[in-house]
Amino acid sequence: RWRLDLYSQGAKSLNLHFDQFGLPAGAELKLYPPMEPGTAQTLTAADNKPHKQFWTPQYAGDRLRLDLILPTALRRQVELHLATVNIAFR
Repeated sequence: RWRLDLYSQGAKSLNLHFDQFGLPAGAELKLYPPMEPGTAQTLTAADNKPHKQFWTPQYAGDRLRLDLILPTALRRQVELHLATVNIAFR
């Protein structure tokens, strides 16, 4: 498991742009506000696109957690590069 917590004090919402996005079958990337794990968006290999990019929807609030869950054997097959964190203050 790999985890990344994002925080931008006072932000109204956050959304992400991955310019490299490729999950192997058997991997999951969960995105959610840390205080609301039951609202997680779960991404899998089914979300891979030929152009290898992915934009998330906007998540309300100033915190966002990413959990990458996968078997150790698949670690080298993951292609993730977070290019942009968009922060809305209005």
